[in-house]
Amino acid sequence: MTSAPNLAPGARVGPYEVLALLGEGGMGQVYRARDERLSREVALKVVHADLAQDAERLRRFEHEAKAAGTLNHPNIVAVYDTGQHDGAPYIVTELLQGETLRDRMATGAVGTRKAVDYAVQIARGLAAAHERGIVHRDLKPENLFLTRDGLVKILDFGIAKLGRPGDEKAGTDIETLSHTGTSPGTMLGTVGYMSPEQVRGLPTDHRSDLFSFGAVLLEVVTGKRAFKGATAADTLSAILREDPTEPRGSGPGLPPGLLRVVRRCLEKTPEDRFQSARDLAFALEGATTDSKTATTESLPPPKRRRPIALVLGAVSLLGVGGLAWLALGLAPPTPPPAFQRLTFRLGRVESAQFAPDGETIVYGAEWGSSPTELFSTRVSTRGSRSLGLRDAAILAISSREEMAILLRPQLVTWTIYEGTLARAPLAGGTPREVLEGVLDADWSRDAKDLAVIHVVGDRYRLEYPIGRVLYEPNPPNWMSSLRVSRAGDQIAFTEHPVTGDQRGGVSVVGLQGRRRSLASGFVAINRVQWSPNGDEVWFSATRGSGSPQQIHAVSLTGRERVVAEAAGSLQALDVSTDGRALASRGTVWTETRARARGSSGETELPAADLSFVADLADDGTIVLGTDVGEGGGPNFSFYVQRTDGSAPVWLGEGDGHALSSDGRFALAVLVHARPQQLIVAPTGAGETRTLDPGAIVRYSRAVWDGTGRSVVFAGIDEKDRERLYVQDVAEGPPRAVTEEGVTLARIGRPVSPDGRQVVAVGPDGVPALYPLAGGQPVALPGLGELDVPICWTTDGRELMVARYENDSSRIERVDVTSGRTRPWSRLGRSLPSGLLGQDRILVTPDGESYAYSRVRYFTDLYLTSPLR
Repeated sequence: MTSAPNLAPGARVGPYEVLALLGEGGMGQVYRARDERLSREVALKVVHADLAQDAERLRRFEHEAKAAGTLNHPNIVAVYDTGQHDGAPYIVTELLQGETLRDRMATGAVGTRKAVDYAVQIARGLAAAHERGIVHRDLKPENLFLTRDGLVKILDFGIAKLGRPGDEKAGTDIETLSHTGTSPGTMLGTVGYMSPEQVRGLPTDHRSDLFSFGAVLLEVVTGKRAFKGATAADTLSAILREDPTEPRGSGPGLPPGLLRVVRRCLEKTPEDRFQSARDLAFALEGATTDSKTATTESLPPPKRRRPIALVLGAVSLLGVGGLAWLALGLAPPTPPPAFQRLTFRLGRVESAQFAPDGETIVYGAEWGSSPTELFSTRVSTRGSRSLGLRDAAILAISSREEMAILLRPQLVTWTIYEGTLARAPLAGGTPREVLEGVLDADWSRDAKDLAVIHVVGDRYRLEYPIGRVLYEPNPPNWMSSLRVSRAGDQIAFTEHPVTGDQRGGVSVVGLQGRRRSLASGFVAINRVQWSPNGDEVWFSATRGSGSPQQIHAVSLTGRERVVAEAAGSLQALDVSTDGRALASRGTVWTETRARARGSSGETELPAADLSFVADLADDGTIVLGTDVGEGGGPNFSFYVQRTDGSAPVWLGEGDGHALSSDGRFALAVLVHARPQQLIVAPTGAGETRTLDPGAIVRYSRAVWDGTGRSVVFAGIDEKDRERLYVQDVAEGPPRAVTEEGVTLARIGRPVSPDGRQVVAVGPDGVPALYPLAGGQPVALPGLGELDVPICWTTDGRELMVARYENDSSRIERVDVTSGRTRPWSRLGRSLPSGLLGQDRILVTPDGESYAYSRVRYFTDLYLTSPLR
């Protein structure tokens, strides 16, 4: 067989323009290409034409490529398209920037913690594929890709098996191909990573991938192949007979917890392995070593019994010095840090900083129903005094005792706020405003300049000094906190892959704009600090579902450890030069309640720790909700629940948006997919369907049109243009119905009862009526920027509107023609304080039923003993 000639730049393959050759392998060439229809660059894999002469092989290629195209997961490469060009099949995938795991391993040891981070991501990707009935069968380091932003992508589900035997050079992996799929007597896979059942030519299932996974993980951590012989036959024999985790003298090995995971993956019989990739991922999350375990710990030798007399004799010879040595060997580890409580009021501490003297502390707190206010206290005294600055948060204090504060902070998500940056003297005085749209700021070492995270439109910029952009990620990536290094030459910051979501990692950027990722894969992360000696970045984070929020550390080489932990949420707000930390320790949960039609009172709806209602059925019997906390997992989970307090019915991963009018279907968005996906999930029996996204890459809000046949959503394309779309759920792509800059409110049912109009928010931020057939919007008299329409009344003449004015909030009926208002008094004086602030309330069109969820969050400020 001969390779097909390379395609020159500018050549056309279907609708794709070839830009450059990226590489060539056994299956064909890989090109960087441009899809002119969507204005995006893609990876174009053109398979050798002679491979397509086998009809059965071509059929299997098309079948498996389509199967891979149904997968949409952040840890699986996205398949966009397939086709044929001059008789050769091709496949189009997302274009990745980074390197394969094989390339990464060639540069040196990976380290246990980083390897486990990679492994957890791979396991999650496998779980997503296996749940769709898709088995990889050729998992190896070459098919695992590490992107520049810290994600691991699994490549070539079912595609790599088209490679031609004999293409590999001597001493490399040998790939054995089948013309009959996975029939008995057939081998499929790569020697060295095949499972025993693959070697024997037996039928395989998803557990075969778990064996290959174990071989890869062992190699990543130890730097040695799990199974490798002088010949391919020797390697196959080793897979059937040898246990690579048995001790083999000195050399790098595995920590005990990880060793148990690898051994179970490499069991010869599928029934003895993990039975699902999800179970494997869960086991991996608990297998990381503690901060004092070396990443190259040798495998422990088998334990042998020693004669008791010999042991006693050895102890008697040790004498006093020997006993002292034993005592040192058994000495307890360094005690955990001590916590000194500094605040004693019911409310929330939002920010805190040490003054240059190391004894004065400035903190921002919201006590009771009062707005956030700045206070000062001292380590050696009890009590606090107000600085006279209200509706403000402290960001940093310079060496010249000047404060950087955030005025009029507005909550972005959880403990992250956006406001106006101002400077104010620590001794007191009127603040001087500097910059709007700031999330965090820190002083330069000479106290002259400020580094900031500046929000401009939908983009987040790290500027230092103000106005000079050092780093600006592409949406939906965003940043939340930063700190200038003690040497002043780097800035550490937290970065997140989805706007508004706290999942992410830690990066540093130099003064010339070179960014490096240090740690990733955290479910929630915020509040970066530099360690006392400046060789580590400390940050508050949660590693996985069910784990507490701890203070973590990562070195500039990527080595991670846990610095401190405590019950509840623990956040380091500032760290002094001697290692003491100002930390907030709190508890957060959501309270969800509903009142059904005819009910005499509210019913509590227990679901999970951080669940928010998204929609309420017209008859008030069912709510749709999303859990964004630990119980919901890293990609959120959505559910339906009856308002009588029955247990929730979990529908799957994603962010729930809306219920159909009959309650049979729910709209949800897979927020962490790339691009995001809008799905229709049955609330009862049935199959979940994914809607054609067209040019959409992100969804702001999706609702039903009232008939259940179409959806209306606010979508964002690759050029960051947001507008409203209408889409038939049965077939076809979405159709734009408004100009740019139009979106939907996060909650409520905005489509009119006749299905002709929708209440949306235009570029001016004011709600208006937009015709779904297209055309100019109609103003809604009496509505302003802070008003959120919840639903239409049954007759279509009024809107139920949540109104936010100054410190008060209420719900009113607003006539859509005249703007006349009248109160909705169903809640009356029992309206919970602050209910309409950060939280959500839903009301039925007849006004007789409602449901709400509100965050309950309380914190206190603590001073820790020096952390190490």
